[in-house]
Amino acid sequence: MKNGVIFFICYSFTMLFTYFWRVSAISTIIKENPSENSDTSANAVVVSLLLLSINYLLLIIIAYYRGKRIEKKHLLVYPTIAGFFDIFIAFIPAVPTVMNLIALISGVSASQKVVYINANNEKQ
Repeated sequence: MKNGVIFFICYSFTMLFTYFWRVSAISTIIKENPSENSDTSANAVVVSLLLLSINYLLLIIIAYYRGKRIEKKHLLVYPTIAGFFDIFIAFIPAVPTVMNLIALISGVSASQKVVYINANNEKQ
């Protein structure tokens, strides 16, 4: 990920799908009739969680390559934490959103290198 704009587009587009998978899993659970023992709805929830896991794996890969490029290798920690909270601790929806936003902001802003010039106009 050489450019911050490309990172932003790739990460945010992939991030939007996490909301879609989460909503589809929740709506399947809500629509399920408690009197029926439906394997179809259970399978739909499992598929949604599997797709959510794959989606977060993609976010981790995107963050890894951007972090490697801008020398912020800690960038992949944010989608990892977001994925953990989104998949395993789903009743706290604010944490994945905040972690993904931090990853976006941190990934777009590249680290700046300080260049010192001595008296002979030579870079150090």
